[in-house]
Amino acid sequence: MSLSANSINQMLEKYIKSSAGKQAVKQYKKDVFNGKKGTGTSSGIQSRNSMIQMGEKMKDILWVQIANAIPSFSRDGIILSEPEETATGDYKISVSFSEEAIHRESLYQAGYPNGVDNIVMLFTKGYTAGNQVWGSWHGNTIGSLTHRESNDFLAQAVEVFNNYSPVGVKAELDEIYK
Repeated sequence: MSLSANSINQMLEKYIKSSAGKQAVKQYKKDVFNGKKGTGTSSGIQSRNSMIQMGEKMKDILWVQIANAIPSFSRDGIILSEPEETATGDYKISVSFSEEAIHRESLYQAGYPNGVDNIVMLFTKGYTAGNQVWGSWHGNTIGSLTHRESNDFLAQAVEVFNNYSPVGVKAELDEIYK
């Protein structure tokens, strides 16, 4: 009996769909992630250290994109979680922003005493205000814009990362920023 490449692939696909195969794949991913087996890079499976490095790369890309739109934004305001296993057995790193990084005082303190909760969201979605307001920003009196177009800098950062990331690694933009 001879086996063709096609029949071997069919047997592998059947095994991978079985509960034993799913468990074996999940365990292999876990072993690569924990550094117990190979690098896994050709299969798209990443070790914990390589995931952390890719998270830092995403942070760099994201900061450049944000700083182009919001020059006062600090790279330190971008927070990376530790790599964590998902329910499907894959691994992810979550990227978020510190409250201090995204909060801004309002030029119009009487109308917005709590300021702007999320400057990244404001620049991403854009806005139209009813009136221009004046206030102090870093010791200078300035007037607000009454309109700002939406800006896709976050989507651009995700696209740049995904264009350069290894097989099986991708960034996704959270729905609230779309």
